[in-house]
Amino acid sequence: MADLKDVEAVADAIKAELEANLPSKLDAIDVEKADQIVLEDVASYYVCDVSETPCYPFVLILAEPTALALETQKSGQEDDRILVVVTVANSEALNGESVEETLFRKVARTLRGIQEVLEENPNLTSAGAARVNWLRVMQKDYSPTGVVPETGLYLKSGALTISVRRFTQA
Repeated sequence: MADLKDVEAVADAIKAELEANLPSKLDAIDVEKADQIVLEDVASYYVCDVSETPCYPFVLILAEPTALALETQKSGQEDDRILVVVTVANSEALNGESVEETLFRKVARTLRGIQEVLEENPNLTSAGAARVNWLRVMQKDYSPTGVVPETGLYLKSGALTISVRRFTQA
């Protein structure tokens, strides 16, 4: 379990969990909603911020600042905050709604899929032994809709703030 000693391993485990299980979760949400909105599979996952515009939709998995509590350090555990951001692009309105409304629905449904995948395996055990003690979604946020002037493409992001407690000692 040595790989659990840093937040990098947790970010990599979240990425692996989403790559393996998010596509089928998004398909299930499409079937449940049964409307004209179809969720695209995530094109790219990153464990860092990106400077160039990647293909859409994409997911960023970012470590957030974390206060280190003496109690958890002494017990061989550490708490991390991870931000999982999804950005979706859209250029057409569906279901008689505006482009912005359709885009909001895509982001909200994709965030729901991400949350469900992570909550179904809160120890991130898909890759083998338990990687974290627990994982909890603490907050959900949405950005305002933006437009890329050169393409007319509408963009919207949503984010989950996740708290993770991991073991720092084998």
